[in-house]
Amino acid sequence: MEKCLKRIKAITETVDNREYGIRGTYDVLQFLKDFELLDYLTEENAFVVCLNTKNKVVGYSQVAKGGVNYVNIDMKSIFKIALLTNAEKIIFIHNHPSGDTTPSKNDLEFAENLRNCCNLMGVCLLDNVIVANDNIKTLMKF
Repeated sequence: MEKCLKRIKAITETVDNREYGIRGTYDVLQFLKDFELLDYLTEENAFVVCLNTKNKVVGYSQVAKGGVNYVNIDMKSIFKIALLTNAEKIIFIHNHPSGDTTPSKNDLEFAENLRNCCNLMGVCLLDNVIVANDNIKTLMKF
C-alpha cells in the first residue's frame, strides 16, 4: 500500500506542475498527447484520469494492458486510483490499436457497467473515450 501511495503522489505532483483543466473531449486528447500515454502502443491499454470538482487533473494511471484487440479491466483498479487521489470525477480512456474508434459490444457493455459503478461509488463519470491514432470517440457527452 505504501508503494502505491508513493506512486500516486509522484503522479499527482507531475500533473500539478502542469495545471491541466479538462473542459471537453479535445482537452482529454491533448492531455494524452502531452503525457505521451498512448504513443506507439500496439495493444489495447486502459487509463483513468482523475479530476477534482473544478475539472483539474489530480492524477492519472494505467489501469489495464491487454492484447491487440482486447483489454480486461478490473473495476477495482479504476476506483482505487479515484479514491487515492480523492477524485470527484473520472475520465476512462482506452485505445484501439487498429485505428478504428468504433466501440465494440464489449466496449459498450463495459461503459454501462462503469457508469453504474460510478453512480454507486458517488464518483462522476465525466467521459469514456476510445482513442485510435489522432482520432477520439466519446461514449458520453459532457
